[in-house]
Amino acid sequence: MTMTTLKPSTDADHSFEANPPASGTIPKWIKPFVIGASVLSLAGVGVAAYAVATQPATASGPQGPQGATGPQGPQGAPGPQGPEGKQGPAGLAHTTVFRAPSMVSAADPPVGTVLEAKTTVPAGNVLLSGGAQVSAPGTIADRNVALRESFPLNDTTWETVAIVTGPLGPGVKMTLTPYVMYGVPTTASTSTTPSTP
Repeated sequence: MTMTTLKPSTDADHSFEANPPASGTIPKWIKPFVIGASVLSLAGVGVAAYAVATQPATASGPQGPQGATGPQGPQGAPGPQGPEGKQGPAGLAHTTVFRAPSMVSAADPPVGTVLEAKTTVPAGNVLLSGGAQVSAPGTIADRNVALRESFPLNDTTWETVAIVTGPLGPGVKMTLTPYVMYGVPTTASTSTTPSTP
């Protein structure tokens, strides 16, 4: 039987135990692993960020009921006084009622006969209203006459119309007496007299 004796190697020993790394240095074989792990980590962060950015928005829930009305707030401070307004038109110095001359029909006029009067106030004055008195002597005759129309023809003239509605009797006439009321402005002259055609 042959015995073989192992000799210690004379070549340099490159094992980790024989050549431990110097303090503060990193073995070369570790660097590729560290770099690979870093790349994978950054890639994972990017994928996560992309997933968050592309995630569809979550649908909102139903609207809740309207809340109760809050209490009334305190009253605000008064605002500044506004500018003075324009002067209004002149008022009336006084009013006047004018009685126009009476109009008289023929004696015993037929039914349907009318008397018409148009009374105009003086220039510069303001027509306010008007009317007329219609009459005939005697109880029966006075019931058979009437004021048919009374209205402003325009802003200065008032028109009145009287009519015979029944027999008046021999010699009886119908009389129409018109009136107008007008105002005299503070700057108007009062020397003009109303007219009735």
